[in-house]
Order: sequence, then C-alpha cells, then structure tokens
Amino acid sequence: MAKNAKEKGKVYQQFISVVIALDYISLIGFIVSFEYCKTRGLELWSEALCIVFLSLFVGGFIFGFIRTGLWRYIHKPLRQLNAKEMEETSRALRIAYSVFVILVISLLLVFSFAEFGPDLVSVIGIYLIAHTLPAAVVAWTNPFQREG
Repeated sequence: MAKNAKEKGKVYQQFISVVIALDYISLIGFIVSFEYCKTRGLELWSEALCIVFLSLFVGGFIFGFIRTGLWRYIHKPLRQLNAKEMEETSRALRIAYSVFVILVISLLLVFSFAEFGPDLVSVIGIYLIAHTLPAAVVAWTNPFQREG
C-alpha cells in the first residue's frame, strides 16, 4: 500500500509540474497576444486569445501554486523553516535566481535589438515569473504533498 501511495504522489508531482509549465506558457502567450493586440489593433480573435491565455494562467496559478501550498511554502519567513525546508528553499532560490537573471538579460537584449520598450504587462509578467519561479523549482525537483 505504501508503494501505491508513493506512486500516486509521484504522478501527482508530475501532474503539478506539467500544470506549472503550462502556466508559464499561458503567461507568455498572454503577453505575446496582448502585445500583438497593442501593436496591430484589437480584433475579435486576438482579444479572445488574450482572454483564453489569461484565464489559463489564472487557473494554472491557483491550481499549481495556491492549492498545492507551493506559494505559501516558498514565501514562509525564514524563522519558520526547519533545516530541510531551509536547504530546499535555498536551493530553489539559487536556481530560480540564475534562470531569472538569464531570462531578464536575454529579454532586455531582445527589446534593445528590436527597439521595443517593455510595457506594464511585460513588467508584470516578469514580476510574476520572479515570484513563482522558486516555487516551480521546488515542484520540479522535490517531492511534495498537497497542503490543501
């Protein structure tokens, strides 16, 4: 029976990992479709695409980060972490910071070469990535149990 529970936990972790990956894809899709609407004008299909991507992002965020407890876990005050949680959080923050820095520098280079200035939606998207990436690293690298 313990083996069955362990297998279910692994399947659950894989499912949440996919949900989080799709959440990032939907966030990027929303930003790109929003920018398209901004530069090319609003059309029914592009507005609908923005709404679909935004809805997928919000649903994925709620299910992948909030309902699993990952958001709360990665945002706990340091004094509330035990040694294992401190190690996991430190590792996740280190990996997330490295990925985030590379992402932001790459985006700034692309914006510079394209002579495109980031707007509020792009900045908010980058902010969301900065706040969720450590939790995503935890989800992708450590077994966890759903909190509630």
